[in-house]
Amino acid sequence: MHENFERIYDQHFDGVYRFVLFKTGDRWVTDDLVSEIFRKVFQRIDVIGTLAPDQWKPWLMTVSRNTVIDYYRRKKEYPYGHDPEVYGYSKVEPAEP
Repeated sequence: MHENFERIYDQHFDGVYRFVLFKTGDRWVTDDLVSEIFRKVFQRIDVIGTLAPDQWKPWLMTVSRNTVIDYYRRKKEYPYGHDPEVYGYSKVEPAEP
């Protein structure tokens, strides 16, 4: 099973990295998100075993897209201009949709 992970990592790392960098525009965030994406892939190695090799990329890109969406959802929780270190965490209200 770990051979499948190594193959996926070697074949698709660059594509995932470019996709996430395009979506975030920040290399530091991209590094963190790509690490998280491949951690999730490694944890779900059982799913990879059930997929044909030509289905790995669509599945991986779905994981990538969902991870980027989750990042922006988490980021949206704190409105700009209210630094929790300055105003305290109790005074920061979640942003309204």
